[in-house]
Amino acid sequence: MNNSQIDNLGRSVKVVVVGSVNSDLTTYLTDFPLKNQTIMAKKSILSIGGKGVNQAISAAKDGANVSFIGCVGDDLFASNALNYLHSHQINTDNIRVIKNESTGTASILVTDQRENIIAVAPGANWQLTVEDVYNSEALIREADVVIVQLEIPAEVVKVTLELSRKHHVLSVLNPAPAADYAKSLYSLADIVTPNETEAAELTGLDVKDDESVTEAANIMLSEGIKQVVITLGERGSYVASSEIQQFIPPFLVEALDPTGAGDVFNGVLAVARARKLPFIEAVLRASAAAALSVIKPLAQDAAPDHLQINQFLQLNSTTSNSCSMDE
Repeated sequence: MNNSQIDNLGRSVKVVVVGSVNSDLTTYLTDFPLKNQTIMAKKSILSIGGKGVNQAISAAKDGANVSFIGCVGDDLFASNALNYLHSHQINTDNIRVIKNESTGTASILVTDQRENIIAVAPGANWQLTVEDVYNSEALIREADVVIVQLEIPAEVVKVTLELSRKHHVLSVLNPAPAADYAKSLYSLADIVTPNETEAAELTGLDVKDDESVTEAANIMLSEGIKQVVITLGERGSYVASSEIQQFIPPFLVEALDPTGAGDVFNGVLAVARARKLPFIEAVLRASAAAALSVIKPLAQDAAPDHLQINQFLQLNSTTSNSCSMDE
């Protein structure tokens, strides 16, 4: 990394996240229950999450100036979420409160094998409208990068990407949870970031080895994606564009909870690219942040800060490593 790239690491950038706000109930258990089976869990914890919130917090902790566009209900979960965002200096002026609606929720099961299953009830997230985004156009116009996911209505995602393109703002589309309509958005996004499960759903392939990962990436490029990063859990990630096709090795850590690691990856990747880091170096930085996040329980507060990422990269500059990026 040259001196100008090191200097860019400290540059303040403006990030706009258009996405979901959820309250997470995370339950820890030995193994997933079978169909119709009731089992005793070890413990459960209530926390703040949602892909949008997780990505916003990750970007903010990496030093970005973050604004959020979204919706919450008029319940206690909303108050907790807004307070959480405020505590990280995130601008919530463009979060609309929906009367007589519940804030989104996510039910998360985490096993001793560090695997997770997540079920999301969108609640107020599904009330976000294209008008909300148009009303925030000035915010998008002034941004360095916009991040959007698929836990909000499809038309909102499309308008967000269209406005980003209109104002020449870098955009990151995290196609999660996977949906067929994501393919119609590929040409509007600068970077698309599925995990291996989402890549399988979007391409129809069984993405299970290096060959199928490469094939999936090539399919997605042929469908209009400019740059794709497929996160592969403990196998690292795969980066592909018209100029690059490369596997990125994982960082070795003792994983505790993979929930939200993919969101940390996306938030830090967006900031790194906004700071003009080369694509591969940006992915490595995002991978380091994701690795650090899985050594903590829950998605809430799992994201590392700017200094922690820098120190981890310095310590692991010559070694290969392992983390899981499942959300």
